[in-house]
Amino acid sequence: MLSIDITRIIDEQKIGWFNIRLIIVSFFLCLIDGYDFAAISYAAPGIVKAWAITNRAVLGPVFIITS
Repeated sequence: MLSIDITRIIDEQKIGWFNIRLIIVSFFLCLIDGYDFAAISYAAPGIVKAWAITNRAVLGPVFIITS
């Protein structure tokens, strides 16, 4: 029976353009994924003021939807 050492094959591979592009795209996807939560956190004080909200707990569903 032929035995293949997958760990050795992976370790011997060189990093190519595909891997570099994959890392860059993954970085930007993570950056974009976190943007919505940061944006609502920044906008929440303005929303509270504009809508004259006295109980900030009512914004809970908004934060839950964005996370």
